[in-house]
Amino acid sequence: MQNRQIEFYIRSAELSDLDSIQKIYQSARDFMKANGNSTQWGNDRPHKENIESNISKKIQFICCYKNENGTEEVAGTFLFMHEKEPSYNDLKDGKWPENTEDYWCIHSVASGMKVKGVASFIFSWCENQPGVKCIKIDTHRNNLSMRHLVEKNGYIYCGHCYYYEDVETDDGIVQDFERIAFCKVLKK
Repeated sequence: MQNRQIEFYIRSAELSDLDSIQKIYQSARDFMKANGNSTQWGNDRPHKENIESNISKKIQFICCYKNENGTEEVAGTFLFMHEKEPSYNDLKDGKWPENTEDYWCIHSVASGMKVKGVASFIFSWCENQPGVKCIKIDTHRNNLSMRHLVEKNGYIYCGHCYYYEDVETDDGIVQDFERIAFCKVLKK
């Protein structure tokens, strides 16, 4: 972990960042497996093809910093988009706050675990983008680290949503659909 003050910055991911992004996601999968959440991303999510597509759509971002030598290091990655998430249309066991139909989504947040504060910086950056008045995010019920970070950063629990895809894990194929949904309405 770091001993010096890290100054993060965020930029759009490029295809040349693909290897770094895949390493970040592998680190996140390893961390999740070691902490009781082996089915959220399974063995290979997000898939390389999806990452490439998200880069081309300009919705894949990376959180970076300069190391001691002044070289850029990728500390984390995420998706940030102003698109409707179909899974959010049928929220169970709760409801979205009123007037949150115009929202942005944060998805697939991952850190390389080398430095602290990456996720909170990502949330803050997204919240401070022009025109962003509401952000919705979801995570797996067993992703206790992300649930803690989301709540720590002021997102409120709104209910459950569902993604209907099978996930491949070391133990085989599982169906693991439920996600916990959160929202933050920004005061701008």
